[in-house]
Amino acid sequence: MEEEWCTLMFFAEYKGRSEERGGTEKLAIFGDRRGQRGAELKVMSAVEQKIPSYFTKGMSADETCDKEWGTDTIRLKDDELSYALGRQGMTRRKLAASSGCIIEYVGHVVHMAGTATQRTRARQYLKWLFMQLEGPVNFDHTKRTDCTVVHVPQACVGYVMGARRATLGQIEEEWGTLMFFMDSHKHDKRDRNSGGTEKLAIFGNKRSRRGAELKIMSAVEAKEPGYFTRNVEEKTSSQDWGSDSIILGDQDLAYALGKEGTTRRKLAKASGCIMEYV
Repeated sequence: MEEEWCTLMFFAEYKGRSEERGGTEKLAIFGDRRGQRGAELKVMSAVEQKIPSYFTKGMSADETCDKEWGTDTIRLKDDELSYALGRQGMTRRKLAASSGCIIEYVGHVVHMAGTATQRTRARQYLKWLFMQLEGPVNFDHTKRTDCTVVHVPQACVGYVMGARRATLGQIEEEWGTLMFFMDSHKHDKRDRNSGGTEKLAIFGNKRSRRGAELKIMSAVEAKEPGYFTRNVEEKTSSQDWGSDSIILGDQDLAYALGKEGTTRRKLAKASGCIMEYV
């Protein structure tokens, strides 16, 4: 816990087991504001598991902090909590990473700590997450600075998602993003071969969105060669933050990729650049 949040913690005035049960002891948490709050919520979650309702009894169903930096809370039902947590906490982690918010579940209460913008995004992402259970989620993505939309061929949707959403989940975990299809992807086989596309929304910071976007493009290109690269040309961006592209021959590509992608990964790490082969 200390390592995760870069904090130092110890019990102050620790009295040991000889004292009567039922009292409390003070746990001191040292670190910056974000680290302190993250570690505090982790401790609260652990205590709540041991003593249900210790911190959540009497809490209102929904609270929004009116400060620039603070904590919002939402109380979830049993089925909502399981879905919002995800397998081994994966959904909670991707909600936190994509929104930039500290997200911790203390009992059935979601605590979202961070700036007002981060908390607003976390609330929206959680809302859209539940809306997916009822049907497609649609919104005006053109006015958002936290969203990138990729048009995925309907024939590739199943391949991009993977079995039980495994492929999308891996990309989300790798890049700290949240992704979902805005259009209904519950088409029959004839629809999938009709040549249409579906919009995949990617949420997160600029770097994370771009990394996930290129991963999706690479997956689509593997399924439908030439879809993104048919008319592509080499280019160098003149912007401070942008994307350059280089066209490689088959032999160069194999060498630049390396065994199981090791060369690509070390090039990316050494340069600090996102590097993907589409």
